[in-house]
Amino acid sequence: MQTFLNLSVKQAKGIDEPIFENAQELFQNANLLAEHANSYSKATSLLILSLEETIKAIIIKLHSEGLKVYNIDGVQKFVKDHKIRHQIAQLIETGSGLLEVYDGWIEAKNKPHKFKKQWLNDITNGLQAALKFNNTYQRVEKLKKFNDLKNQGLYTEYRNELILPKDGVLEKDFNEVKEIVERTFNFYRLVRIIYNSNSNNSPSNQRNEYIKIHLKTFVDDVLNEFSFRTSSSENFKKSKSN
Repeated sequence: MQTFLNLSVKQAKGIDEPIFENAQELFQNANLLAEHANSYSKATSLLILSLEETIKAIIIKLHSEGLKVYNIDGVQKFVKDHKIRHQIAQLIETGSGLLEVYDGWIEAKNKPHKFKKQWLNDITNGLQAALKFNNTYQRVEKLKKFNDLKNQGLYTEYRNELILPKDGVLEKDFNEVKEIVERTFNFYRLVRIIYNSNSNNSPSNQRNEYIKIHLKTFVDDVLNEFSFRTSSSENFKKSKSN
Protein backbone atom coordinates (compact mmCIF):
# COMPACT_ATOMS: atom_id res chain seq x y z
CA MET A 1 0.00 0.00 0.00
CA GLN A 2 1.31 3.44 -0.92
CA THR A 3 1.40 6.14 1.72
CA PHE A 4 3.04 9.56 2.08
CA LEU A 5 6.17 7.79 3.26
CA ASN A 6 6.84 5.69 0.16
CA LEU A 7 5.93 8.20 -2.54
CA SER A 8 8.82 8.85 -4.89
CA VAL A 9 9.98 12.40 -5.53
CA LYS A 10 8.08 12.38 -8.83
CA GLN A 11 4.90 10.93 -7.30
CA ALA A 12 4.95 13.54 -4.51
CA LYS A 13 4.83 16.46 -6.96
CA GLY A 14 1.70 18.55 -6.32
CA ILE A 15 0.48 16.43 -3.39
CA ASP A 16 1.23 19.29 -1.00
CA GLU A 17 -1.34 21.62 -2.61
CA PRO A 18 -4.59 19.83 -1.56
CA ILE A 19 -3.05 19.22 1.88
CA PHE A 20 -2.50 22.95 2.29
CA GLU A 21 -6.02 23.66 1.02
CA ASN A 22 -7.33 21.44 3.84
CA ALA A 23 -5.16 23.38 6.31
CA GLN A 24 -6.68 26.65 5.07
CA GLU A 25 -10.19 25.24 5.43
CA LEU A 26 -9.48 24.25 9.03
CA PHE A 27 -8.10 27.75 9.63
CA GLN A 28 -11.25 29.36 8.18
CA ASN A 29 -13.51 27.11 10.29
CA ALA A 30 -11.53 28.08 13.39
CA ASN A 31 -12.07 31.76 12.66
CA LEU A 32 -15.81 31.20 12.15
CA LEU A 33 -16.07 29.45 15.52
CA ALA A 34 -14.18 32.25 17.24
CA GLU A 35 -16.00 35.13 15.56
CA HIS A 36 -19.58 33.85 15.57
CA ALA A 37 -19.69 31.48 18.56
CA ASN A 38 -16.92 32.86 20.81
CA SER A 39 -15.76 29.25 21.07
CA TYR A 40 -12.06 30.04 21.43
CA SER A 41 -11.20 26.65 22.92
CA LYS A 42 -12.41 24.53 20.01
CA ALA A 43 -11.28 27.19 17.53
CA THR A 44 -7.76 26.97 18.96
CA SER A 45 -7.78 23.18 18.56
CA LEU A 46 -8.79 23.60 14.92
CA LEU A 47 -5.96 26.11 14.43
CA ILE A 48 -3.46 23.58 15.75
CA LEU A 49 -4.88 20.92 13.41
CA SER A 50 -4.43 23.47 10.61
CA LEU A 51 -0.80 23.91 11.57
CA GLU A 52 -0.27 20.13 11.62
CA GLU A 53 -1.64 19.84 8.08
CA THR A 54 0.58 22.72 6.94
CA ILE A 55 3.67 20.99 8.35
CA LYS A 56 2.65 17.85 6.45
CA ALA A 57 2.36 19.92 3.25
CA ILE A 58 5.81 21.46 3.83
CA ILE A 59 7.47 18.06 4.36
CA ILE A 60 5.84 16.62 1.23
CA LYS A 61 6.82 19.71 -0.78
CA LEU A 62 10.47 19.53 0.33
CA HIS A 63 10.53 15.79 -0.46
CA SER A 64 9.07 16.46 -3.91
CA GLU A 65 11.91 18.93 -4.57
CA GLY A 66 14.52 16.28 -3.79
CA LEU A 67 15.48 17.38 -0.26
CA LYS A 68 16.35 14.49 2.05
CA VAL A 69 13.68 15.16 4.68
CA TYR A 70 12.80 11.47 4.94
CA ASN A 71 16.38 10.68 5.96
CA ILE A 72 16.06 12.60 9.24
CA ASP A 73 15.92 10.17 12.14
CA GLY A 74 12.33 9.74 13.33
CA VAL A 75 10.74 12.16 10.86
CA GLN A 76 8.92 9.26 9.16
CA LYS A 77 6.52 9.29 12.12
CA PHE A 78 5.21 12.71 11.07
CA VAL A 79 2.17 11.08 9.43
CA LYS A 80 0.77 9.81 12.73
CA ASP A 81 2.75 11.56 15.47
CA HIS A 82 1.42 15.10 15.83
CA LYS A 83 4.10 16.04 18.37
CA ILE A 84 6.76 15.61 15.68
CA ARG A 85 4.90 18.11 13.50
CA HIS A 86 5.00 20.55 16.41
CA GLN A 87 8.77 19.99 16.71
CA ILE A 88 9.18 20.68 13.00
CA ALA A 89 7.09 23.84 13.43
CA GLN A 90 9.54 24.95 16.15
CA LEU A 91 12.44 24.58 13.69
CA ILE A 92 10.50 26.51 11.05
CA GLU A 93 9.63 29.31 13.47
CA THR A 94 13.28 29.62 14.51
CA GLY A 95 14.38 29.76 10.88
CA SER A 96 11.70 32.30 10.02
CA GLY A 97 12.78 34.50 12.92
CA LEU A 98 16.41 34.42 11.81
CA LEU A 99 15.39 35.24 8.24
CA GLU A 100 13.37 38.23 9.46
CA VAL A 101 16.36 39.51 11.42
CA TYR A 102 18.57 39.07 8.34
CA ASP A 103 16.08 40.88 6.09
CA GLY A 104 15.78 43.68 8.66
CA TRP A 105 19.54 44.21 8.72
CA ILE A 106 19.76 44.25 4.90
CA GLU A 107 16.91 46.73 4.65
CA ALA A 108 18.45 49.02 7.28
CA LYS A 109 21.87 48.76 5.65
CA ASN A 110 20.48 49.93 2.32
CA LYS A 111 18.64 52.92 3.76
CA PRO A 112 20.39 56.29 3.36
CA HIS A 113 21.29 58.00 6.63
CA LYS A 114 23.53 60.75 7.91
CA PHE A 115 26.96 59.71 9.18
CA LYS A 116 26.43 61.38 12.57
CA LYS A 117 23.46 59.18 13.22
CA GLN A 118 25.19 55.96 12.20
CA TRP A 119 25.76 54.81 15.77
CA LEU A 120 22.11 55.48 16.67
CA ASN A 121 20.92 53.52 13.63
CA ASP A 122 23.15 50.58 14.57
CA ILE A 123 21.83 50.51 18.14
CA THR A 124 18.20 50.82 17.01
CA ASN A 125 18.58 48.09 14.40
CA GLY A 126 20.25 45.82 16.94
CA LEU A 127 17.41 46.31 19.42
CA GLN A 128 14.80 45.65 16.73
CA ALA A 129 16.59 42.46 15.67
CA ALA A 130 16.81 41.25 19.28
CA LEU A 131 13.13 42.03 19.83
CA LYS A 132 12.10 40.06 16.74
CA PHE A 133 14.11 37.04 17.79
CA ASN A 134 12.78 37.30 21.34
CA ASN A 135 9.25 37.12 19.92
CA THR A 136 10.35 34.04 17.98
CA TYR A 137 11.60 32.47 21.23
CA GLN A 138 8.22 33.10 22.85
CA ARG A 139 6.40 31.53 19.90
CA VAL A 140 8.67 28.46 20.03
CA GLU A 141 7.91 28.08 23.74
CA LYS A 142 4.19 28.25 22.92
CA LEU A 143 4.62 25.59 20.23
CA LYS A 144 6.05 23.20 22.81
CA LYS A 145 2.65 23.23 24.53
CA PHE A 146 0.54 22.79 21.39
CA ASN A 147 -0.37 19.13 21.91
CA ASP A 148 -1.65 19.79 25.43
CA LEU A 149 -3.37 22.97 24.27
CA LYS A 150 -5.15 21.12 21.45
CA ASN A 151 -6.46 18.51 23.89
CA GLN A 152 -7.49 21.16 26.43
CA GLY A 153 -9.55 22.85 23.74
CA LEU A 154 -11.52 19.66 23.05
CA TYR A 155 -11.84 17.66 26.26
CA THR A 156 -13.02 18.20 29.82
CA GLU A 157 -10.59 17.56 32.68
CA TYR A 158 -10.83 17.14 36.43
CA ARG A 159 -8.10 18.51 38.72
CA ASN A 160 -9.74 19.04 42.12
CA GLU A 161 -12.69 20.40 40.12
CA LEU A 162 -14.25 20.07 36.69
CA ILE A 163 -12.36 22.05 34.03
CA LEU A 164 -14.24 22.79 30.83
CA PRO A 165 -12.43 23.51 27.52
CA LYS A 166 -13.65 27.12 27.57
CA ASP A 167 -11.99 27.61 30.97
CA GLY A 168 -8.64 26.13 29.94
CA VAL A 169 -8.17 27.80 26.55
CA LEU A 170 -8.89 31.52 26.29
CA GLU A 171 -9.13 34.19 23.58
CA LYS A 172 -5.50 35.14 24.30
CA ASP A 173 -4.42 31.57 23.46
CA PHE A 174 -6.45 31.65 20.25
CA ASN A 175 -4.79 34.88 19.08
CA GLU A 176 -1.28 33.63 19.89
CA VAL A 177 -1.83 30.32 18.11
CA LYS A 178 -3.41 32.09 15.13
CA GLU A 179 -0.28 34.22 14.68
CA ILE A 180 1.95 31.12 14.71
CA VAL A 181 -0.26 29.32 12.17
CA GLU A 182 -0.25 32.36 9.87
CA ARG A 183 3.55 32.47 10.05
CA THR A 184 3.70 28.76 9.16
CA PHE A 185 1.38 29.45 6.22
CA ASN A 186 3.83 32.14 5.09
CA PHE A 187 6.73 29.70 5.30
CA TYR A 188 4.87 27.17 3.15
CA ARG A 189 4.14 29.90 0.60
CA LEU A 190 7.81 30.95 0.69
CA VAL A 191 8.88 27.37 -0.06
CA ARG A 192 6.50 27.27 -3.02
CA ILE A 193 7.79 30.64 -4.29
CA ILE A 194 11.49 29.78 -4.11
CA TYR A 195 10.98 26.52 -6.03
CA ASN A 196 8.75 28.13 -8.65
CA SER A 197 10.72 31.35 -9.18
CA ASN A 198 12.55 32.21 -12.40
CA SER A 199 16.33 31.96 -12.39
CA ASN A 200 17.13 35.59 -13.29
CA ASN A 201 19.31 38.14 -11.53
CA SER A 202 16.57 40.25 -9.94
CA PRO A 203 17.07 40.97 -6.20
CA SER A 204 14.01 38.92 -5.26
CA ASN A 205 15.20 35.87 -7.19
CA GLN A 206 18.72 36.21 -5.82
CA ARG A 207 17.18 36.10 -2.34
CA ASN A 208 15.09 33.05 -3.32
CA GLU A 209 18.20 31.25 -4.57
CA TYR A 210 20.03 32.16 -1.35
CA ILE A 211 17.20 30.70 0.75
CA LYS A 212 16.94 27.60 -1.46
CA ILE A 213 20.66 26.82 -1.12
CA HIS A 214 20.70 27.28 2.65
CA LEU A 215 17.45 25.34 3.10
CA LYS A 216 18.89 22.37 1.21
CA THR A 217 22.12 22.54 3.26
CA PHE A 218 20.14 22.73 6.49
CA VAL A 219 17.86 19.79 5.65
CA ASP A 220 20.40 17.52 3.93
CA ASP A 221 23.44 18.19 6.12
CA VAL A 222 22.58 19.82 9.45
CA LEU A 223 19.39 17.88 10.17
CA ASN A 224 21.19 14.68 9.21
CA GLU A 225 22.56 14.82 12.77
CA PHE A 226 19.14 15.62 14.25
CA SER A 227 16.71 13.08 15.65
CA PHE A 228 13.01 13.43 16.34
CA ARG A 229 13.30 10.38 18.59
CA THR A 230 15.23 12.35 21.21
CA SER A 231 14.55 15.48 23.21
CA SER A 232 15.65 18.96 22.11
CA SER A 233 18.29 19.08 24.86
CA GLU A 234 19.79 15.75 23.73
CA ASN A 235 19.90 17.00 20.14
CA PHE A 236 21.67 20.12 21.34
CA LYS A 237 24.29 18.09 23.24
CA LYS A 238 24.80 15.89 20.17
CA SER A 239 25.43 18.91 17.94
CA LYS A 240 27.85 20.42 20.48
CA SER A 241 29.88 17.21 20.65
CA ASN A 242 30.27 17.19 16.87
